[in-house]
Amino acid sequence: ERIYTSMRNNTPFLWATVTRYLSEHNLTSTVLEEVESPHAIAMLVEAGLGMTIMAENLLQELGNQEHLHVCHLDEMHHTSQLNVAWAKNSRNRYVAKFVHELRTALADKN
Repeated sequence: ERIYTSMRNNTPFLWATVTRYLSEHNLTSTVLEEVESPHAIAMLVEAGLGMTIMAENLLQELGNQEHLHVCHLDEMHHTSQLNVAWAKNSRNRYVAKFVHELRTALADKN
């Protein structure tokens, strides 16, 4: 079965998770095809040309679930690393406050 996935360069963490999952389940002969747009992936899957492994929130955003059979892969543990970036020369006090609040919230969790 052909599996459509996001472009490796766009989502390297997802690509690594999908390929690891396939390897762990001895599905290494599966054809992975990279597609630029999540919307294009959904259209290819809806047309019956293959399947996809996609983040649940992205699938919900696409709004195509009534035309797709969705199976949750509970054993596929996928985490994303989030980063915060802002202009070094920013003098916006709200940026500084936001970063402070994030750091406080993360310190409280640890």
